[in-house]
Amino acid sequence: DFLSRIPVAQDGSCSGIQHYSAMLKDKRGGAAVNLTPSDKPEDIYGAVAEVVKRKMQEIIDGDLKVEVNSAGKELDLPYIAKLCEAWLSTGVDRKLCKKPVMTLPYGSTMITCRASIEDHLSELQADEEARAKAAGRQSNPMHPFGGQGSELPLQDAIAVCTRLLWDSIGEVVVAAREGMGFIQRVAGAVAKENSPLYWTTPTGFIVEQALYEYKNQRIVTQLAGSMTCTIRTETDKIDVSRMKSSAAPNFVHSMDASHLIRSVNAFDADGLSSVAVIHDSFGTHAGKTEQLRACLQKEFVNLYIEDWLTAFKDEVEDEMKIEIEEDAPMIGTLDLLEVLDADYAFA
Repeated sequence: DFLSRIPVAQDGSCSGIQHYSAMLKDKRGGAAVNLTPSDKPEDIYGAVAEVVKRKMQEIIDGDLKVEVNSAGKELDLPYIAKLCEAWLSTGVDRKLCKKPVMTLPYGSTMITCRASIEDHLSELQADEEARAKAAGRQSNPMHPFGGQGSELPLQDAIAVCTRLLWDSIGEVVVAAREGMGFIQRVAGAVAKENSPLYWTTPTGFIVEQALYEYKNQRIVTQLAGSMTCTIRTETDKIDVSRMKSSAAPNFVHSMDASHLIRSVNAFDADGLSSVAVIHDSFGTHAGKTEQLRACLQKEFVNLYIEDWLTAFKDEVEDEMKIEIEEDAPMIGTLDLLEVLDADYAFA
């Protein structure tokens, strides 16, 4: 009977990976991001952390061999095992894995994965220093890497963790990587024709991706004595590398936006007039949350009844009048109808 005016938000569970998992009917990836019914919410970041820990223990036990390069040198296996022991004592958890996993569908790479791990270690130490200052005590080292007297250089520790974390993401998030690779290759084929990339979203919106190379011109003037500046000018030549790296993030964003638009239309048709949306977060009044969730799940299922990756390639070929020698990734065994009973798909 209480009249609430506060929007209660329900968010997608790592929405980029949700979209790729549904797109390719990836059962393992879909389960990891709550697209299948479960008694409790799944945690994809924690799942990746468990794979990383398993790999580290296998290296320590001598059951797994990996190649890791750091600062131009290849690390030997006993040394890698020692670094793994230090990592396990430091703590490999969901917080370490969250950013590299979450940003994967939006263009993260091994380089950004490495930067995220470095930031994580810096944050651990900063948090400890803040706690120590508040308690009036001297701070303690929060990890054994790179400190005074340490035999474990920070750059080597980060290199090992980066290798294992990046590989572990690939074990859990199979479809997303395959889908992204396919989109990148199609975009590369178009870019080599020196043409922008076009595709039509499920809502009929036409996307144009046109990224051009730049040329720099250095200008020296006598203004205020002497001043040198560089003018950056866009050319008419398509930047193949940027086109490839941007295509997959832009494509999944366009699918995310399509789900949002379809859902908002469905809310209105279902009598839900009070809604708040931010990307993959959908809010309404507390008493209407079940109704909103049902609309969200129904529209998500309807969105992926069609094979949008094949449609993407077909449209590009028709537009460009070329044949692209790339096959869309294989469709998996995820039953999209399970999404309708997945309580934690949006929660």
